Amino acid sequence: MDDKLKNKNFIQLYTDGYGLPALCTLLKEKSLAFNILMYFLYHMDLKNTVTHPLTQEDIGKVLHVKKQSVSVALKYLCDWHFIWLFSYSRKTNYYVINPNLFFKSYMFNKKSIPVLVDQSYLLSLSPYQMTKPDNLVRNLYFEKTKELFSMNKIQLDTYKHSKDIYYKPHTGRATYQNSNFTQLYKQALPALVPLTQESSVATKILLYLVTKMDNYNSTDVLTLSEIGLACSSNLNQVSTSLKILLKHNFIYRYAYSSKLNCYIVNPQVFFKSTAPTKEKLLTDYQEFYSLPYEAPSSQKNNLYLQNKKLFKLNLLDLHHL
Repeated sequence: MDDKLKNKNFIQLYTDGYGLPALCTLLKEKSLAFNILMYFLYHMDLKNTVTHPLTQEDIGKVLHVKKQSVSVALKYLCDWHFIWLFSYSRKTNYYVINPNLFFKSYMFNKKSIPVLVDQSYLLSLSPYQMTKPDNLVRNLYFEKTKELFSMNKIQLDTYKHSKDIYYKPHTGRATYQNSNFTQLYKQALPALVPLTQESSVATKILLYLVTKMDNYNSTDVLTLSEIGLACSSNLNQVSTSLKILLKHNFIYRYAYSSKLNCYIVNPQVFFKSTAPTKEKLLTDYQEFYSLPYEAPSSQKNNLYLQNKKLFKLNLLDLHHL
């Protein structure tokens, strides 16, 4: 294939029923864990491994938090199968990201992902999916979010009046071909951290819009109440969050009326089609040539600039911080 027709430097984020709802649940329950996961994604190799051993102190330095907070967040990520780890020493670990959520290579390379012999079952589990399904360990917020994100307008309206949720169990990834994924660009990962710190609701709404976008990164016409219902947020939260996303160049809004809008997600952050389509989008919406927080009209966000610098820092140089 012509090199110009290829999208580059992205991570596959699986969206077939559990990927985006899992991230929304992680964001709600442990926002620091979400930010740690974004940092790991920035540094993982083709085997989904953060190849340089890290201490909890190292991670804390990058994200400006205490070691104890990092420890709690890492335990959550391990308990719910977002990551698993290999001990390098008493204080240092290698981290592996669950390939059923994120992956960077061809599906047949999944078998080369490191995992302990007695933990090989992890390769078939998605986040929040347990080896032996048990009502006592199900994450009900995740299952509710998963169902809400999958609903169309008619189903959402029915749910609004009934409040019934019907859980659909995930059947596993039995294919040898990558499919049903959205491209999450590595260059955009540092921007997601300050967004979560400014507004976790805005981040959740962004993930919901990604769920609903077509191959041109555009959603269907949506009302504030529909977004609020799907994201379990009130209208004021939705309105404020959309303003944040617009201000920082995560999305563009196309107004049909005072109450009806469709939203185009910045293709420099998330994308799901071919490189020529992306180039056309960038031509039609030139504000998207800039990453979030980097538009000429944007005010400088010191936290973003600091995160961008720290994310790019070679892992071997972390001890100099």
